[in-house]
Amino acid sequence: MKVDNTIVGSFRGFRNLGLFGILFCLIGCSGEQIDGPGNEPQPSTEQAIAFSAGLPEQQEITRSTPLEEELPVGQKTFKVWGFKNDAYDSGTGSYTSYQTVFPGYNVNWAANTAATTTSNTHDWEYVGQQGTGDPAQTIKYWDWSAKAYRYFAVTNYEETKPATLVAGKIYNESFGTDEYQFTMLADVTDIAAAPFFSRMWFSTGNAVTYPDKQFGDPVVLEFTKPFARVRFMFTFTEDGVTRTNIASKSFKPVANPNPGIPQSGDVIVHYPLKGEKTSEYYSIANVGTTLTEFDKDWYTSSDTTDPDREHWYTVLPSGDQGAYILTITIFGDDKTAVVPANFMQWKPGYEYTYRFKVNEAGGITLDVIQVGINDWEIKNDSYHTVYNW
Repeated sequence: MKVDNTIVGSFRGFRNLGLFGILFCLIGCSGEQIDGPGNEPQPSTEQAIAFSAGLPEQQEITRSTPLEEELPVGQKTFKVWGFKNDAYDSGTGSYTSYQTVFPGYNVNWAANTAATTTSNTHDWEYVGQQGTGDPAQTIKYWDWSAKAYRYFAVTNYEETKPATLVAGKIYNESFGTDEYQFTMLADVTDIAAAPFFSRMWFSTGNAVTYPDKQFGDPVVLEFTKPFARVRFMFTFTEDGVTRTNIASKSFKPVANPNPGIPQSGDVIVHYPLKGEKTSEYYSIANVGTTLTEFDKDWYTSSDTTDPDREHWYTVLPSGDQGAYILTITIFGDDKTAVVPANFMQWKPGYEYTYRFKVNEAGGITLDVIQVGINDWEIKNDSYHTVYNW
C-alpha cells in the first residue's frame, strides 16, 4: 500500500453499519422463458441468475455478515435493479444505451429453501415474488454479448417520495434516462434506523480489455448505510514533543462562510445507467445538524475511562465539500495545513484517517499528510491499527 498523500485501500467487512455480500450465482438450466422488460437474447448455453447471501468459501478472507442476519424477522427482503449496456462508444469511452434486466424485483429470503427451484441456490428467491397486481417476476439469464452489466439493490423501498421523509425508508427520488436516484433520511444519532443500499456492481464482458470481467462469476452486491467515519491524528518527529504541547486544534472546511459538516439530512444515491460513470455517487439535501469543526484528535490511552480517546466522527457522505484546513496552536504559535478537496470525498461505509506529522519546530507541512481509507468495521473499544504508518 502507498502512503503520503495517497489513498490507502484495505478491504474489510463491517457489522452494524453494514457491509454485506449478496451473490448472483450462476447455475445451468434449460426450458425457462424470458419475460418482462428487456426481453434480452439468450446465449446458446443458458445460465440463470440466482441470489445468495454471504461469500463463496474460497473468498472466506473477505467474508462479511449475511444480509438476512441484519434484517428483522419479517423484513428479510430487498429490491434489485439490473441493467445491461448494449452499445459502447470507444471514442468517448461511454456506454450509450441499455436494456432493463431486473426492473425492481422483490428478492425474499426463506430458511432452508435453497435448491428447491432453479433460481434459488442460497435461500434467496425472486421468481414469483411479485406483489399483488404487479407484473410477474420471471427467471433471468446472462447475455454473453452484452457490453456491460450494472446491478444495485435497496431495502425498505417506497416508490413514492413524501414531502417529509420517514426514517428507515428508501424512496425513489426520480428516474431519468441516465440514472436511478434513491433518497433516504440519515441521522448519525440513530444509525440503526437507517436502511441498507448497495454499491453499484459493474462489469464489462470483454475479457481482452477487462481481464477480470465478472460475467459468469458470482456478482457481489455490497450493502451499506449512509454514513462514513472520520478521524484526524498527530505524530511527532522530535523527542519530548507530544500532543499535550498542542493548546488547541481545529480541522474544518476552508470555505468562508463555513458550510458545516453534515450529520443529518437527506442522502441521495445516484446510480448511472449509461455514459462514462460506472459507479454510484452521492449528494445531500435538506441538511439538518452540522458540526462547525473537528476539534478532537484520535489518540490511544491506557486510561479506559478517558472519554476522548480513540475519537471518531460519524458524518454523512460527501462528494464535493472542498478543501479542509487544520489549525493548531503549539508552543504559542498558530500553525496550519490545508488538505486538498480531492482527499475530502467521503463515501458511505468507509472510515477516513488524516494523519499529520508535526516537526521539531512545531510546523506542519503538506508533504507529510497521510490519508487512509478502510471499510468501516464497528468494533468494541480497542486499538485501531494504522497500517504501514
